Amino acid sequence: MLDNFSRQAIQIIEDAKKIAIAWESPLVGTEHLLLAMYEMRDTICRFLLEDRLIEEAELRAVLEEMIVLRKKEHKEILYTKKFQEVIYNAKELAILLKSEYVFDEHLFYSLLKEESTVAKDVLERLGVNIPEMLKDIEDIFGFKNEPAEPFPFLTNLSTVSRPHDFVQRGNHIERIKIIMNKKQKNNPMLIGNAGVGKTAIIESLARDLPNETIYRLDLGGILAGTKYRGELEEKIVKAMEFIKENKAILFIDEIHNIVGAGSNEGSLDIANILKPYLARPDIRCIGSTTLEEYYRHIEKDKALLRRFQNIYVDEPTVEETKTILKGIKHFYEDYHEVVFSDADIDQIVMGCEMYLPNRAFPDKAIDVLDEAGARLKNGDEFRKGVVIDQVIKDMSGLGSVTLEELKNMPLHYEELRPFYVRFLSGFSTKSNIAKILAGRNFSLEKLKEDLYAVFGFKEEMLLQINLDHYHDTATINNLIGSSKGYVGYESGGILTEHLLKYPLSLIFLDCFGQAHPSVKSYLKKLFSLPFVIDNKGRKVSLRNSVFVIKDFEQKRSPIGLIREEIIANSKAKKANGFNPEMLDFGEFDAMLSESGAISLSSEKRLERFMPLLNRLRIELVLGDNPQTDDDLEKVVSEILLQGQGRYRLFYRNGKYQFEKTA
Repeated sequence: MLDNFSRQAIQIIEDAKKIAIAWESPLVGTEHLLLAMYEMRDTICRFLLEDRLIEEAELRAVLEEMIVLRKKEHKEILYTKKFQEVIYNAKELAILLKSEYVFDEHLFYSLLKEESTVAKDVLERLGVNIPEMLKDIEDIFGFKNEPAEPFPFLTNLSTVSRPHDFVQRGNHIERIKIIMNKKQKNNPMLIGNAGVGKTAIIESLARDLPNETIYRLDLGGILAGTKYRGELEEKIVKAMEFIKENKAILFIDEIHNIVGAGSNEGSLDIANILKPYLARPDIRCIGSTTLEEYYRHIEKDKALLRRFQNIYVDEPTVEETKTILKGIKHFYEDYHEVVFSDADIDQIVMGCEMYLPNRAFPDKAIDVLDEAGARLKNGDEFRKGVVIDQVIKDMSGLGSVTLEELKNMPLHYEELRPFYVRFLSGFSTKSNIAKILAGRNFSLEKLKEDLYAVFGFKEEMLLQINLDHYHDTATINNLIGSSKGYVGYESGGILTEHLLKYPLSLIFLDCFGQAHPSVKSYLKKLFSLPFVIDNKGRKVSLRNSVFVIKDFEQKRSPIGLIREEIIANSKAKKANGFNPEMLDFGEFDAMLSESGAISLSSEKRLERFMPLLNRLRIELVLGDNPQTDDDLEKVVSEILLQGQGRYRLFYRNGKYQFEKTA
């Protein structure tokens, strides 16, 4: 927080804290800062107040009369919001004036400029003319109000305040500097998902270039008021001449919006107006956009594309995000008057990784940190863990059920309770919440009722896909989107678009056995993956989804023949079940060759034959809940052995066993 503060400025802030402690005040305010500046010799505050014949004793008397002691609620002393704003504004003022350090004059000037402070009330009671004192400081140190920018749609980024400092990661800033120093194609373009910090990188760069200025182009501002033909072109031409004359840098956030913007019949859009300027080495422009918008707009315009050099901004890793949050947390701690430990940061980052898969780091983690601080403000800090969990669940749209409530909650499918507990406990899973093989008695409505009770499931979160129509390899594109250049590329895939919109989803795959082998093979891979990459390169999380696979009804082939008619003509097909490629009997042979038989405990009725579902990676079988041992033998034999006779299920010594047959 006190980076680039002079020794004198740091000493003033420390003295202000000591004064607050001596006065038994739980908060350090602007009044303590004022007295600390007066007590230190050779400060502009002391010089100006002594010039107005104000002595220290008189100042102390008014301070003691005005200060109302607050009840002490915190173990450690904190700073008031106004105090923090004065410190922050002093730092911004030093940057604006291109001062290497923050000095006492910056602190005092910011203190006088801040509205509604105890310090200003004290000075006014002493008869000090605040505007006159501000003018004295401006005359002595050359503080002058910056002249208004010649173009309201160009914002000087060096004057834009930030809620927190930028934590450097990667070499993005160095790459930008190198590209801008090139003789040709000196226009960098940042490409990355929303929330990875593209704009923050440019704002940090604006402060790292003391001799150059970066102006951000406001597209809404430049389009405002352009009623007649030629007005937009005139605005842009004048703005670019201003950029050129001042050797400044133009920054266009969401640069894909310039394609088509402002064009009418017979006129050019902003992109085409800017192209001649972007081709000249004396004008430098930085753009930023998302990968999706880049492919949709920028890549199609080859003339615009070749004028930029791409810099890809990847999402920070979990560890990098932790480092970022630890570097900026003090800004939120000071603002919300809450302290976040390293354990709290770990909880925030891991919770975001688990429950907010479709948002990017570090943006989602910073949002959770800020909202948790807002909820904990002046509250019980012992509830931090609970509050952080609740913030994450609210952002993800999950229900607010607790683990204790879940343990006692009645469910239609008790077999899924351990999976719900695992998910709500925050344990990271490599794949999804659960994969279910639906039996004949399976009820989708009952499962939805369970998901509603546990997660607050809504009807729109359900996606039903009938795989009876997926008869060739190309139909995979229906799930994840068509490749570039094919019909459907812009609209995306059914599965991926649904998961992007509803991270917590129930995916019901009907007629699984009727799908093409390549489609089934692809889906089997999805069952064990944490995410899938769609046709636009977006990472779509599968961790918060529940898959239900059903294929127990008699189905027809694509040409209308009943499956049993096909089976009669093909030994490769097996009756009453999945197609043979769904189960890998060679894998079962290897398992049996090691142990001779697969022993399955009779205590967990539905999980005892799980090894035989390894190829499909199905975790549970619901709906065919056998009530007797004979029923269990019948169900397992029918579902898994498919009547082929290679393995036999029997009950011996209290255990069910599968035995290989001839």
